Amino acid sequence: MSVRQEHDVIEFCRDLVRRPSPPGEESAVAEAVQARMRDLGYDQVTVDAWGNVVGRIDGHRPGPSLLLDAHMDTVTVDEPERWTHDPFGAEIVGDRLYGRGAIDCKGCLAAIVSMAALLDRDRLAGTVYVSGTVIEELSEGAGLAKVCQAIAPDGVIIAEGTALELGVAQKGRASVVVEAKGKPAHAANPTEGVNAVYKMLPALTRLRDLPLRADSVVGPQLTELAELIELNSAPYPSNSVVPYHCRARYDCRMRTGETPAALLARWQALAGDEVTVSIRRQTLTCYTGAQIEVEDFYPAWYTPPEATLRSTAQRALREIGQEAKDFVAHYCTNGSYCGGVAGLPTLIYGPGVMQHAHMTDEFVEIPQVVAATQGYAAIVSAMLAA
Repeated sequence: MSVRQEHDVIEFCRDLVRRPSPPGEESAVAEAVQARMRDLGYDQVTVDAWGNVVGRIDGHRPGPSLLLDAHMDTVTVDEPERWTHDPFGAEIVGDRLYGRGAIDCKGCLAAIVSMAALLDRDRLAGTVYVSGTVIEELSEGAGLAKVCQAIAPDGVIIAEGTALELGVAQKGRASVVVEAKGKPAHAANPTEGVNAVYKMLPALTRLRDLPLRADSVVGPQLTELAELIELNSAPYPSNSVVPYHCRARYDCRMRTGETPAALLARWQALAGDEVTVSIRRQTLTCYTGAQIEVEDFYPAWYTPPEATLRSTAQRALREIGQEAKDFVAHYCTNGSYCGGVAGLPTLIYGPGVMQHAHMTDEFVEIPQVVAATQGYAAIVSAMLAA
């Protein structure tokens, strides 16, 4: 990359960070992504009904298609007074660029869009798509599903922070709801009612003993995890009323091969007959006003060594001096759809360490954003070599 190209990708990243984009409010970032794609000469730039931005670059000859995706939304800034850098200032101190979304996922977004400047289209056989997708922080893959269904790519690179390692597998995630129903009564006469909280407590105790299984193929890196994250009762607040409803919600991390039916059967058997177990459903509203109905079940996935996308990406990265070590993501990404639901060859690759995401004074390392831009271009060039 030239000095000018490096400068441009970092300035684009700063522009993205300066545009707040919580889920459902990504329009300003979407506008910036469209403008940058047009400046770089993408052959087509479109926005779908849900607000996903998709840019297309055509190679010199027909061939396979490869999609590079990064989400445009970020988590919110709940306590800005605790930041020592303006969350939307995109300040640079040393090699670090600070701001909400710097690593998750605007450094990645800037890099996949900007890598177009490094491609020699006369040497490409096929099509590369670049997408900026919506509402990933609320539902991993809900936005990307619309893109994949429209363009049917042959493989997908998910741009998320891996410290430039190559993500070849990812845990799944499910939001599991446990509910108990009781009967209201005055708290002065509790025997006239049925306290739903008391019905819930034994189930919670049993679920703490849920056996956690390792993945039979990937191994202990994809061992299951279940953590209670919400517990509430109704009515709330209560004025001397015995609770008639109690609801608990778990964040469940899953190995490959899990299905909603199998998960629910296993949890229900352990929780007991006094409660019901289900998977949470949500209705998400995009910045365009369109709505997406989702079930909070996001499968795990694994791309094996013999997959062409994996072997080619590793070779391409090593040829430009990157180590391209294998990496297994314990967090969830949009790959839950393309890898877990659609079964497409999928990899995760990007700048920065995900442990720095969602935190106060979030940052991404500038050299890694530059290196990732080169890495994305190298992978595209190798996969679509004419």
